[in-house]
Amino acid sequence: MSFRHAVTRKAARRGALGLWIVLALLPFVSHRGGKAKAQALPSTTLTFSSTADTYVDSGSATTNFNSSTILRADASAVRITYLRFAVSGVSGRQVQHARLRLGVSAGGPGGTVHRISNNTWSETAITFNTRPTVDGPGLQTLGTVATGATAEFNLDGAITGDGVYNLAIDSSTTTVSYNSSLATSGQKPQLVLTVAAQAPTVTISQPPTGASYFTGDAITLQASAHDSANVDLSSHVLWSSNLAGPLGQGAVVTTSLGQGTHTITALVTDGQGLTGSSQITVTVNSPPPGNTAPLVTITSPTSGQTLASSASITFTGSASDLEDGDLTSAIAWTSDRDGALGTGGSITHMLSEGTHQLTATVTDRGGLTATTTVTVEVVSAVVIEFPAVADASVDSSLAATNFGTS
Repeated sequence: MSFRHAVTRKAARRGALGLWIVLALLPFVSHRGGKAKAQALPSTTLTFSSTADTYVDSGSATTNFNSSTILRADASAVRITYLRFAVSGVSGRQVQHARLRLGVSAGGPGGTVHRISNNTWSETAITFNTRPTVDGPGLQTLGTVATGATAEFNLDGAITGDGVYNLAIDSSTTTVSYNSSLATSGQKPQLVLTVAAQAPTVTISQPPTGASYFTGDAITLQASAHDSANVDLSSHVLWSSNLAGPLGQGAVVTTSLGQGTHTITALVTDGQGLTGSSQITVTVNSPPPGNTAPLVTITSPTSGQTLASSASITFTGSASDLEDGDLTSAIAWTSDRDGALGTGGSITHMLSEGTHQLTATVTDRGGLTATTTVTVEVVSAVVIEFPAVADASVDSSLAATNFGTS
């Protein structure tokens, strides 16, 4: 931390908040001819194979058809298909569309799909006599589907988030057959969800909200940012102040601020145009007469980080003083487990296994000292081996020979 003292209070600058709400909405609105036109929100697709699928037949009321490569729906004899899907990864996002896709093995009227409440049926034991009740309303009835085609049922509104979903397909007319998960070719049962893309996350690690500085202080701003696929976007973070405007770009930015209470925003935009942001509030005052204490900041490693005992660790930081200027080269590094580690703005050192409180200390010419600490966990390195999943060689003198078993 590079602040002189922190106070606990909420940043409640309504004007700044309103501005950032407007900025957050700008990517989704375009203007043409003076009218605002809503744009489609970015989305992502999640695809799930069935975790269970089978059918029952009134003409063979005690028979289990789990080993069949087809799923059937018919009115006479009564045949009902049952499917189960386990949905994960929605993580609270809006499900914009949900589609059940089935490969047609023998065409006919496509039947009606229902969501049912029974979640205990077993594909290896279910028979017509033990079948679950089809207790949900019909979600969609398909017309005639052709052999070899992929039939698609609309399940919008029935699949709302993570969880286990059970479906049944019945028919009021003649038979239709779909591929089961055991089919050797063609489309197998799939549930395809279109969900709203997740905005990137931004975390400001320093300074903490409520930190206080003097005019002229070199203030270190540090943040991390990741998109929904956990891609690191930290280098693309844009920093700004509601009073001073743009402050720079990057995971770490050093700046000075004028007197006043600043709402600092770290904002990032991902490859889909979605923005994420985080805010803190800092106060900048006029310095008092006489000597002031220096500032020291640790930018790496970060607090809570897990490190390997077998690797050299890079320690980086910065220090400054209103009267003495840059004191980075004078930073002294220590560990509460391993003792003195070195001096300077960037050093490398190995650490023993265990929990370490790492301290950076600097003293100005007036004898005033500043310290900051981070806590890290050091563990033994784990070696993971990955055997080749395929290997072979070829020989021009035996051009038609496969050596995969060599």
